[in-house]
Amino acid sequence: NVGGKWISVTERLPERNAEVLVCDTREDYVSVWEHMGDGLWFGDEVIWATEDITHWMPLPEPPKGE
Repeated sequence: NVGGKWISVTERLPERNAEVLVCDTREDYVSVWEHMGDGLWFGDEVIWATEDITHWMPLPEPPKGE
């Protein structure tokens, strides 16, 4: 995701089984979740419905070794 911009779930959803950063309706919560498709997300050992997730973005690349 160029520029690391948040994508609204009303604009589009990530691919099924993609792990992405998400922000939920609390707006101060950011975590890595997996988009399971069919309006469901998995993370923090629970499954949430899409209406609780408001925005997402792809994970950044990990740091390169020395």
